[in-house]
Amino acid sequence: MKRSRGRPKGSFGKKKREAMAKAQATKPTVFKPRVLTEECEEAILDEETSFLFDEAEEENLSEKLERTIDKAISTLSADLKGLKRDLKEELKSHVRRISKLEKENEELKKRGEALEEKVTKLEKENQEQFALLNKQERFSRRNNVRLVGFAATEHEDCIQIAKSTFAEIGLQDCKIERAHRDGKVVQGRDRHILIKLAFYQDKLYLLRNARNKLQAKPFFLTDDLTLQDLKEKKKWTTQVTALYQAGTKLRFSGGVWRMADGRPYKFKE
Repeated sequence: MKRSRGRPKGSFGKKKREAMAKAQATKPTVFKPRVLTEECEEAILDEETSFLFDEAEEENLSEKLERTIDKAISTLSADLKGLKRDLKEELKSHVRRISKLEKENEELKKRGEALEEKVTKLEKENQEQFALLNKQERFSRRNNVRLVGFAATEHEDCIQIAKSTFAEIGLQDCKIERAHRDGKVVQGRDRHILIKLAFYQDKLYLLRNARNKLQAKPFFLTDDLTLQDLKEKKKWTTQVTALYQAGTKLRFSGGVWRMADGRPYKFKE
């Protein structure tokens, strides 16, 4: 059998094998799929573990927050209920107190009205008593007259002074019960001579004629008035003077100013 010469079909020569080895040496290293898979699995596992941990922690925190909020709401609700209860009790207490005060106020009002009515009644009675006393005092002075401005002398006889003055007015042999100086001593002013007549008609005659008869004298004759009547007389002096100058004559009698016919004159306030 004849042996063939040359390389077997499909084999490489020495040079070609060296070139292929060199090319294989310079080719970039490629990680094996198994190694890459392990590293990726570890990375993915770490991410999943971290995600699961964060999700669990977030869920736990959320539960804690919910519990805290629920507890706060529960506490606040309890506090509000307690406050509401306290306010109701306080309101009831105030209502009871107000009702009590209103009742007391009503009682005080009734007592006040009763006292006011009583005071009004007492004031009326007091005025009536005062008017009655003034009337009685006026009656006790019914026959009295006063000689005002007559100069005082030592060892004077007031009864004789009164008789001589009455004679000047036109009343002779007037019966005088008593006569004396009256009133407080005031420096520079002579005290009045108080004269009590036996008859009221003599007094009326003297008072009607004294103004004209004693006009030129430094003294004058006037009625013996009570303090209340004197105040009433002086109160209208200005208007009485104006009326006199206008031709209307008034006289003071019985505690009031009267017209010629005896009727009380009504002054304008």
